[in-house]
Amino acid sequence: MSKYITKSFKVEEIKDAMDDWDDGALVLHKEHDWVSEDKYEYCTYILKEKATGNYFSVDDSRSGSYYSDWYYDSEDWEGAMALTQVEPEKVIEVNWVAVKKNKENK
Repeated sequence: MSKYITKSFKVEEIKDAMDDWDDGALVLHKEHDWVSEDKYEYCTYILKEKATGNYFSVDDSRSGSYYSDWYYDSEDWEGAMALTQVEPEKVIEVNWVAVKKNKENK
């Protein structure tokens, strides 16, 4: 049993949202960049459920090449899938910058 909140959705609803169709129960909120690992690439989509305003995550992968056809794992999805509910997390990034001279530290 998962320790995360999940909810089941029809594959058609998931695919429609991933393709940026907004007439279903889910809408595309964010499509992350494809991450390349040799001949395989992975992408995470954040989908928003219209009825509740909750966000869910789904991952897709593809194999092939930019110069040939891509094969997407999502082409084989059928029936229904349980997606994990996600929420945004604020991350504070600290950058280090050079200190400018002033009168005290000539």
